Amino acid sequence: MDMVRCMLIYSKLSLKFWGEASKCAAYILNRLPTKPIGGGCPEEIWQQKRVSITHLRPFGCKAYFHVPHPLRHKLEPYVKQGIMVGYEDLGYGYRIWSEEQK
Repeated sequence: MDMVRCMLIYSKLSLKFWGEASKCAAYILNRLPTKPIGGGCPEEIWQQKRVSITHLRPFGCKAYFHVPHPLRHKLEPYVKQGIMVGYEDLGYGYRIWSEEQK
């Protein structure tokens, strides 16, 4: 919970994002080396292969997401701005919260 608290304070997001912050903290902790398993990380042991951490970004950072062609008009922007609030469960996607779309 200390990690969740720090993530919320650093990002200056409201407490309603505590669930996203805790899910993000668990995602990060599963990719960090731990002493009880001999310096390996839980995700590597679970998947039996090397896990990349190059995709990790700070919780609450500025993020942009693509707007599909059917959802925009001719002169509207291709991307919109949001806030990165976590990682996707499957693959290396990000969870982005848009103030405009809630």
